[in-house]
Amino acid sequence: MAYNRKWIAMSYTLPIEPSKARVYVWRKLREFGAQSLRQGVALLPAQERCQRDLERLSQRIRAMGGQAVLFEMAFLDAQQEKAMLDSFEKQSQEDYEEFGEHVQQFLSNMAQYNQTQRLRRLRSLEREYQRLVQQRQTLGQPAAQLENGLHQIWDSLSREAGQATDLIKKWMGLRS
Repeated sequence: MAYNRKWIAMSYTLPIEPSKARVYVWRKLREFGAQSLRQGVALLPAQERCQRDLERLSQRIRAMGGQAVLFEMAFLDAQQEKAMLDSFEKQSQEDYEEFGEHVQQFLSNMAQYNQTQRLRRLRSLEREYQRLVQQRQTLGQPAAQLENGLHQIWDSLSREAGQATDLIKKWMGLRS
């Protein structure tokens, strides 16, 4: 018995050279939050955004001399589907923990950064945060706990940098 969840799968192959093509595809799939069903087969929940992301990536793969096929699928075995959902959750949790480590590193080293370096690092953390939020939304999970990491940074910047924090919040379109 299946959970009745639909999935978008992309089967792909890439030329051996240049290796940067494989690295690019791996990074994009990681960015999307995709899981590997097996080597050369990536899987995401069947959502419009996920399909659009994989369609664009499959076009890029073909432009790099590879092959890519998209298809919709459903698990027939509930345990196999649960195992896939568990792997999505495990990856999401690992990514969140890594984000938390990046936040703590930033906070620990913040005094060593000048204002420009702080802003660059904060932008990097914001991109990482947005990627994680998107992944969690793909799985229907709340992203509220991720916000705590950025709020820690903003609070520390408020204490350390005063005006710079207001500029950063304005840049990010956020108000406290």
